[in-house]
Amino acid sequence: MVLKNPTKVLDIINVLLTKKFTQGVPEQRWLTWIVLPKFRKNGVGSALYFQLCKRMKEKGVRKFYGTVDCKNTKSNRAHVKFRARKVSSLLIENVPHFLWEHDSKGSG
Repeated sequence: MVLKNPTKVLDIINVLLTKKFTQGVPEQRWLTWIVLPKFRKNGVGSALYFQLCKRMKEKGVRKFYGTVDCKNTKSNRAHVKFRARKVSSLLIENVPHFLWEHDSKGSG
């Protein structure tokens, strides 16, 4: 997800996590978001993350997962900041990625 208008973050979260989109979704999910460079360092990523954790917890989803290119140091640092646990390394289209496990109970 690319956020072009950070004022719409909560609207995006509401749409993605409505009952219509979450019925039948397994306990574990893969999630990705990208904040455009001009909106970084303003708390947009953190706000999105903490709202995501809150909504996941409300829906009964405790664990969720995300992959990050091993060379993407900024994103990997963000996962550490959010207390994610690096659980594996894997190849996605022949590019090494870390698999991060997030816990909605302890992060949001």
